[in-house]
Amino acid sequence: MKTEEYRDAAAFAPETNTNERRTEEGDGASAGNQDGVLSASFLVKTLNTHLAAAGGGSVELKRCNRETGEILEDENEAEMLSQADFQMRAGQLARMLQVLSADEKLEWAVARKEEGNKHFAAMETDRAIQRYLDATVGLDFGNTPEQAGRARELVQLPVLTNLAACYWRKEEWNKVVCFCDQALQVDADYAKALVRRGWAHVELGNLRNAKRDLVRANVISPGCAKAALHRLREASAAEAKAREQRRALAERMLRESPRCASSKIEIPTGPHGLALRRDMGFCEIVAAKLRRFLSFRIDPPVKFE
Repeated sequence: MKTEEYRDAAAFAPETNTNERRTEEGDGASAGNQDGVLSASFLVKTLNTHLAAAGGGSVELKRCNRETGEILEDENEAEMLSQADFQMRAGQLARMLQVLSADEKLEWAVARKEEGNKHFAAMETDRAIQRYLDATVGLDFGNTPEQAGRARELVQLPVLTNLAACYWRKEEWNKVVCFCDQALQVDADYAKALVRRGWAHVELGNLRNAKRDLVRANVISPGCAKAALHRLREASAAEAKAREQRRALAERMLRESPRCASSKIEIPTGPHGLALRRDMGFCEIVAAKLRRFLSFRIDPPVKFE
C-alpha cells in the first residue's frame, strides 16, 4: 500500500520560517554550475564532451585509496557520483563563506533552507536535497550559547528533518533513519524526527522500534503521529496475519510428515539445514527447529513414538 495514502501533512512538510520568506531568483542555473559552484559530474561530462570532439576517448570518476592509490569499486555508481558532487560543492561553498561572520553565515544558511522548502513544495525533491545540504555547509554555531541555539533552531534541526522528509518521499528509508538519528542527537525530544524515523522503521519492518518512536512522539506532541500510527497498525496486522499463516503451515507439516527411517536425509531449511543420522525422527527434528527459529509453539503438542 502506498504510504502517500496516509501522509500526515503536518508531520512531513518541511519546516519553514514564515517571517523570512524570500523570492527565489531564477531557476538556479544549470545543475552542474549553480551559484558559480562546479560539480564533479559536470566536470567529467564536460571533459568527455571535449575528448569526443577531439577524436575520441573518455574518462570516468572512481573512488580510490588516497594512501595507496588503489581503485575502489563502487556498487552504486550514481550514489558515488552524488557524494563526489556534494564533497566538491561543499568545499567550494565553505571557501566562499569563510569571509562571512557567524550571523551572516546563519542568514545565508536560512536562505538556502527556504529555497529548499520551495523546491520541495514544487515536487523538485533532488533540488530540495541539494539546497538543504548547502545549508549544512553554512552552519556556524558562533562563539556564544545564544548563537549556537539559533543555529540549531533555525537551521540544523529543521534541515536534518527536512532531508529526512525528502528521502521519505523517495522511499529511501535507511537515509530517513540516518538523518533523523542526527537530529535526535541534537534534541532527543524532537517530535518530527521521532515521527519520521518511526515511519521509516515501519517500512523497514522494525515494528518494535517504530512503536517506541511513535508512542514517544505522541506523548511529546499529542496527535503528531496519527498517520504514522495508523500505518504501524496496518503493518502490525499484516505481520500477525503472516505469522498465523506460517504457524498453520508448520502445524500441517508436522502432522502430515511421515517418520523417516533412512540412514541420512538432507532437510532443505536454508542456512540452518541439518543432516539427520539413522533412526532420528524427521518430525522431531523439524519441530525442534521450528521452536528454535520461530516465535510460536505447537498446540496441541505433537507426540513422537
